[in-house]
Amino acid sequence: MNFEFINKATGGLFRMVVESDALKGAGILSPEKSTINTFVINRTPDAQQVRIDEMAYTMPGYSLLPLVANQHFEFERPQQMIAWQFNREFYCIVDHDAEVGCVGFLFYGIHHPLFILLGEEDLRNISIIEQLCIADMQQRDRMQGKCCVHC
Repeated sequence: MNFEFINKATGGLFRMVVESDALKGAGILSPEKSTINTFVINRTPDAQQVRIDEMAYTMPGYSLLPLVANQHFEFERPQQMIAWQFNREFYCIVDHDAEVGCVGFLFYGIHHPLFILLGEEDLRNISIIEQLCIADMQQRDRMQGKCCVHC
């Protein structure tokens, strides 16, 4: 499933990709030159291969991977993943550094790629966020943009 919200006034984009073969990123090879940042979550206990900029890595089970717009990525089994994607017009991490910490650490990490292992409580909370986002994204009304920002 793919859900997408576009704020026509600002060009802000928020996308949720759930268990879809469409989960991949063209990175700097994209003709769109988009600024889509991505958080990908492996919700299964099984590790899987991910290619980032033509380099193979093993993404552990129950982990999160932040990816920036210029990275090309493909997953071995994208249908087992969930991802939240957004562009700068939707939410600029650099402009909101006080809220989210350091963009450099979050997306570039101490080492690359930064696989963040998730505990049981993290996985429960992510599941709740997923359910709320799906419910909000399925509603088409004038409040969607307001609700979507809080997903």
